[in-house]
Order: sequence, then C-alpha cells, then structure tokens
Amino acid sequence: MKAISMQPVIDFEIHLLMTMKVRMSMAGKEFLLEAKLAENKLTIEQAKNIHERVAEALGDEASRFQNVKKLLGIVGPDASSLKYSSALWPGFDFTATAGEDGTD
Repeated sequence: MKAISMQPVIDFEIHLLMTMKVRMSMAGKEFLLEAKLAENKLTIEQAKNIHERVAEALGDEASRFQNVKKLLGIVGPDASSLKYSSALWPGFDFTATAGEDGTD
C-alpha cells in the first residue's frame, strides 16, 4: 500500500496561516504567526514561498474546490463539500462548499 504524504497537507495549512498574516499583523498578533511557524521550523520567508506555491497549485476560482480536495488527498469527485480538521492547529476546523455549478 502506498503511504500518503503529509507534506501537501502541511503546506496547505501553512498557506491558510499565511492568508491570515495581514489580519494578525493589524491586530498586533503577528508574534503568534511567527511562533507557530517556528514550531514547524519555518521562517516567514519560507512560509511565504509555500503560500505562493500552494496558491498557484489551487488555480483559478473555477477549479479551486477540486484542487483543494486533490491537495488534501480527498477522493471522490461527487462531494460538493468537505469538512477539514487541521493537523497542525487542533480545534481549527472548516467546511468548504462548492458553488451550485460545482466551482467555488
């Protein structure tokens, strides 16, 4: 049996964290971002690179939902929503739902 790599999942979570960077900075809580990255032995610069790479892999809005499912290793094209619980941040859960036409 082929083992599933956790790296794409971790990269996706780093991407999510970096999408919150501006808000955290504005709230004076960027130190929390830096601490979480340090726990995972990452610098802000490395996290920015991961963020850009994942954003590119997710593609445009029309294909983003399917690409998120692929990135997270979720099989089955029929699902129109997914629930996700973070591996790095226990308690951080979200639900993503495709639009009526199957896109984001």
